[in-house]
Amino acid sequence: MKSENIFNKNENKLYTFLGGFLGFIIATVLCFFAAQNNIRHIIVMFLAVGIIDIGVIFGNFFGKKKKEKIREINSWNESEKIGKVKKSKFNNLYDELEITIFSVVIIYIFSYLAIYLSEVLNLAVIFEKQYPDVKFFDILMEVMTNIFNIDWARRYLIIYWIFLTISMVLFIIAIFIERRKIKKMKDGNRKAGNLF
Repeated sequence: MKSENIFNKNENKLYTFLGGFLGFIIATVLCFFAAQNNIRHIIVMFLAVGIIDIGVIFGNFFGKKKKEKIREINSWNESEKIGKVKKSKFNNLYDELEITIFSVVIIYIFSYLAIYLSEVLNLAVIFEKQYPDVKFFDILMEVMTNIFNIDWARRYLIIYWIFLTISMVLFIIAIFIERRKIKKMKDGNRKAGNLF
């Protein structure tokens, strides 16, 4: 019996990363606008995680589709030589939109960075209005290195990061529980003679 290893899933890490990066850019911009409009709520953190999560899932999905298309072309070429019939192409969409440990790591690294960068950009814009003679890039670099010296910014970042860490732990626990349930279900079906 072949055991499942959740660390070696059939995923395209490049597309997963690129999807997460695109989600990171969108989440950073949206969190920046939320900070500019003084929307300081935990929903901002879930917004960042959700958008990056969607980017990672669809990046992985499209990467798998590209791999399958290449594999399909190769399998048709091999089946013509050997004379075998190709298997059905119908897959469960839920299996295609899976989240792996690599995906979770990408989601949360980009979420931490999106919240940090949006807060940095927010402070840089505030300071640019207060000090119009100083270049924006200089203000941005100063804020990036000293953001934890500003009490209210430090407090928001720490609160967001604590909630992100808690949600990450819960998310990883949920993934392990789901994987175990699926494995038990597959093992039960194999014992009953119902292979899928």
